[in-house]
Amino acid sequence: MDSYPREYTEHLRPLVLVAGLTPPATDRPSSPNATPSSSPPRDRRPSMPVSPQNSSAYLTPPRPDQLRRRGSVWSPMPPIDQELAKQLLGYLTVRSGSNVWEASAMDVSAGTKYVEGLFRVLPVERAYRLPAKKARPAPSPLSSFRSSSPSGRPRTRSPSPVKPSTDPLHSPAPPAPINPANLHSPLSPLTPGSPLFPDGLVTPRWVAKYARRLPSAFVGFYEIYTGDDEQTKALKDQELVKELTELKRAFADRGIKFVAVVTSKKTTGEALDLDTRLNNLRRAAQLDARTGLLFLGPSSAVELRGFVANLQEVLYPTAVEFYNDILKHARKKSRNRGSSPAESLRWSLRTDFKVGVMAEFLQNIELADRNYRSAYMTLLEMFNNTSILPPRSQRWIEARLLSDSLNLKICKMCLYLDLPADAMKTFNQHIAHTARLSSTHWSPSTGIDTPEWYSWLARQRRAFGDLVVLAEGSGFDFRSLEVWKPTVPGPGVQVGGWRRGEVVRHAGYEYWEAVECMKVRKIKMKEAMAREKRAVGEEGGEGKEGDEAGVDVDKVIGEITREALEQFRHHGDMRMVLYLSQELAQTNFEAGNYDIALTYAKKLVAEYRREEWTTLLEGALRTCLACAQELGNHEDIMRFSWELLSKDFKGDEASSNAFFAETRDLAAAEDGKPLVLDSSGSTAPIHMSFVFNPPMTSVTMPIVFQVTLEYNVHPSTPPLSLKSCELLFDGIYRPVHLEHNANEEASKAGSLVLLKLEDDGDILRASGDLSFQPGEKKTFQMVKLAKHEGVVNVRSGLLHLDSPGARPIEITCDLSSPDKRHKFLWLEETNNRQRSRELHLDNPRSCTVLQKPAKLQIQTDFKGLAYCGEAFPLILTVMNEEDEAIRASFQVSTASYEGDPLEVAAKPDVESIAAPDSVFDIGEVKPNEIGSGTCYILCPRMRTDATVEFTVKYSLASDPDTKIRKTLEISIPVMEPFHAAYDFSPRVNSKWPEPFSTSDPLTSFLEIAQSWALTSTLSSLGSITMEIEGLELVLEDTLGPASVKVRHGHGCRSDGNDNLVWDSSIAHKAEFVLDCTKAEDQVYEESFVDTVIAIHWRRHQEVENAEAHWNTAYLMVPRLHIPSFEPRVLAETILYPSFPRKRTIIWHLENPTNLILNLSLFMHPSEHFTCSGVKHTQVRLLPFSAQTIQHNVIALTQGWLKLPSFKVIEVQSERELRMVPASADIRLDREGGMSIQVVDDEVDEKV
Repeated sequence: MDSYPREYTEHLRPLVLVAGLTPPATDRPSSPNATPSSSPPRDRRPSMPVSPQNSSAYLTPPRPDQLRRRGSVWSPMPPIDQELAKQLLGYLTVRSGSNVWEASAMDVSAGTKYVEGLFRVLPVERAYRLPAKKARPAPSPLSSFRSSSPSGRPRTRSPSPVKPSTDPLHSPAPPAPINPANLHSPLSPLTPGSPLFPDGLVTPRWVAKYARRLPSAFVGFYEIYTGDDEQTKALKDQELVKELTELKRAFADRGIKFVAVVTSKKTTGEALDLDTRLNNLRRAAQLDARTGLLFLGPSSAVELRGFVANLQEVLYPTAVEFYNDILKHARKKSRNRGSSPAESLRWSLRTDFKVGVMAEFLQNIELADRNYRSAYMTLLEMFNNTSILPPRSQRWIEARLLSDSLNLKICKMCLYLDLPADAMKTFNQHIAHTARLSSTHWSPSTGIDTPEWYSWLARQRRAFGDLVVLAEGSGFDFRSLEVWKPTVPGPGVQVGGWRRGEVVRHAGYEYWEAVECMKVRKIKMKEAMAREKRAVGEEGGEGKEGDEAGVDVDKVIGEITREALEQFRHHGDMRMVLYLSQELAQTNFEAGNYDIALTYAKKLVAEYRREEWTTLLEGALRTCLACAQELGNHEDIMRFSWELLSKDFKGDEASSNAFFAETRDLAAAEDGKPLVLDSSGSTAPIHMSFVFNPPMTSVTMPIVFQVTLEYNVHPSTPPLSLKSCELLFDGIYRPVHLEHNANEEASKAGSLVLLKLEDDGDILRASGDLSFQPGEKKTFQMVKLAKHEGVVNVRSGLLHLDSPGARPIEITCDLSSPDKRHKFLWLEETNNRQRSRELHLDNPRSCTVLQKPAKLQIQTDFKGLAYCGEAFPLILTVMNEEDEAIRASFQVSTASYEGDPLEVAAKPDVESIAAPDSVFDIGEVKPNEIGSGTCYILCPRMRTDATVEFTVKYSLASDPDTKIRKTLEISIPVMEPFHAAYDFSPRVNSKWPEPFSTSDPLTSFLEIAQSWALTSTLSSLGSITMEIEGLELVLEDTLGPASVKVRHGHGCRSDGNDNLVWDSSIAHKAEFVLDCTKAEDQVYEESFVDTVIAIHWRRHQEVENAEAHWNTAYLMVPRLHIPSFEPRVLAETILYPSFPRKRTIIWHLENPTNLILNLSLFMHPSEHFTCSGVKHTQVRLLPFSAQTIQHNVIALTQGWLKLPSFKVIEVQSERELRMVPASADIRLDREGGMSIQVVDDEVDEKV
């Protein structure tokens, strides 16, 4: 769309000018040719910015002598703070020049929603002159004479009196008085000097006037003085009031909204008089607080964004009113205009165009589309009358430009209204109307078959493509549109399909159509020039083809083709990309741009070679060769001529001679590097194939492979000789170097040559005949014993050409990629006859080398299960079944299905954990003998299911370099070694504080102690008998005021020197006593104790082993609760072995409080016991003390018997103290009573 005025094609938005955000002209960087000046530059009219998107563009101020004219504004006020101005200008001008589709985001009815691109905002200086509303009257000749000197310069003083002339013929007539009502706009067709006077249609300057110069609103930014000097404040405020009053009056005369924004570096809280001063400013300047004078204090980025949103809300209603007034004025002015039909058509066209422009300013797209269409139809009516618009006249040219611009405007409105089919229809109708007018009115003799027509058509296609690109860049997706399908068959219509011109496609197709039109235009221009020369009788000496009016047609075709190529690439149409790349290569080659043509042709070669498109590849290669020859690039000549030697292309002597001539004349490179030619493609002149057979072998077995080289060229091509051939492998195989050595036996075509490989350090060497005649094929078979297991993959081949030139030439062959055109053949010789056999293998270019079958038996001594935290030895035994001695070692790897893995160590401790690749030596094992090795397995603390894999590697004494491997995998379940049940109960504590101690009671507290017993019932899991070194209760943490000490009771250690032995079928008890001490002021607080039982154990079978390792198992104990210390009664019994039925019950009365307790004791009779002792008594307990009461009882029967009821009641509160068992032989029943078990000796013996 660059071919048309920007004012006609750009999208229009309400214009807002902002002043005070840009530095003065003297502060801005000037151009290199500008001279600094303190006065405003002398321009007769403001210059327009280069681009509406450029926020740094400025409108220049008027001259000083124009500052007092009507419509001019001038202000000495400085701009606001530049940092704030930069941020505000960024928010105001963001996307201010956006296109039509981005305007769909505008939703003013949504309140104060911030909308980017709602206005077109341009920054201006404070000195600015609005465009003239009325044209100035033309000066009379007499006034011009009196105001000028004979030299044409203005007079500097009053002229001398002139004697009046008495000649009536030469006396100047007095000028006629001018009525201001008869003056019109400077751009009106009624104004002499206007570009439209007297019969013009529309000028782009009228659109530019409202798009860039005459705003709908003017916003001025001012910074209020916030210093401490009151006199300066008053003076500054007066200047600001004067400024605002004059600006409001100046803009009100033109109906322009003026808004003042006062900024401050202080908030209203920091400057207390700021609100009063702002109100005074509004009152003096008569500006409304909401829409006339706004205040902006120190703000964050979010607050600035909100301020701009509020400013948009203020400006939008006035902008709508401004453009509505102009729209109404345009309609009103068109009434009763035109004294003739032609004049009426012109006024109707101008009115519709102006209304459409104003509707576009208002974002009323439907009204704009309707008026643009009306103006377009009026223009067609004028074109049909050649008397109104004579063909080839200046007005006719302007009308043609306007019709094309209107068509683009209408298409743009249709796309905005989501009517792409209507846009395409409108565009096609415009081309049809123009073709009809050209054939009937403008060029009836030649019609549309002219260079001018195709040039215009190409310009239209390109402009429409630009429009589609603009739409797609704004989010419009043409691929999502439903394709229109015609229902009625017609000419050129396929039922159920669509015609090419009925739907909007992406811009690549429009650009492609433009290219085709330019090509036809070039041909037509060439024919026209030939006819012209024949008409004048000239011969020879043609100029540049297709050149018209200085237009480089080839350059234009190249530009449009590149644009089309980018669009097709963007939309993923690679076939069109290749086609257009070929067109660009051909166009640039014909134009002499060989470097550009070579760039595009190389891309074609790479793509066609990848797709194996031989027919098209040959043309691209020949284009590349021609370009390289023109550029004198010898390396490219070698590369392209080498590939053209292939028999898959049409052979010619030129390509063959070019390659072999270049090999002789090729100079050495400066860096000494050889020239590398690629022979990996399917059309390579020399083809290399490689196969392994068999694809799987084992260590000490041979690896057999064949290499086939075929010289695939035309018979007329000279023979080829290679210096050497290198084969490169991935994996365990070393490179193979095949050197040229001519002999008679190997020179036969298609023969199988068996070569012997010899070790030469890091490579393997062989020799054979590497000279080839055209079409000759040779196969070389080589064998090498495998010494290591692994995978061998052939990677590439490298051929060194026997070149007479100074620079070596290498030919690379990629052997790792699959070759679809060639089969994998194996050449074999049977009965002195050679035949090829196809190998049906997945990957014949890969060979897997397996290890030699192991002759070894492996087993371990592990049985059963393992325990958490255990370290136990694993003995691996091997039996040698080889015929000779072996040297063996093993590695261990572990894996767990869940939880932490097992660790492997050389010793039973954490410091000896082995690395994953650690090797445990077995040593030398003779034939039919057994060897062993030991490692330790360290189990994790949590239970898991794990596997342990042993990998035994050994080598024969006769071949120590070859390793043979065998594996053994065992499962090891890891579980907890012990199970425990716990009981936590109180015990009697005999240590009570001395009430009459010598310590000062004011400075120290008495310590009160209670004892508790943790009884654990332990059993070992599994069927293994365990040896216990001891049990330990580990105190981890105490929550509360209590101080806890642990004493180990019975069952924690053995009585003698021997360790405890626990059978898995028997439960074992262990008791731990916790002494809890509290200060006298903390007895009423609770405490909690966290403990762990540590058991030191090992398997009983390991006792005789000097290296037996002790393991430690940790059992988590539930959190122990120690309640607050309260008065209580503890009961324990004394058993008499000689008289089992007799028991002594000891009642311990404890008072851990600081109160004196008066207790009443009652002993009730029982039906199971006879009791002797005190039945009722009174006891006084001092604070922090205890007493004991004893009763002797004799059981009357056997079994679990309930003890006599013993009650202790505190007299004052009448509260019964709690009875608590204090020994393991007393059991508390559900009713709160206590029972003991009585068994006679006779009963024990029977039991």
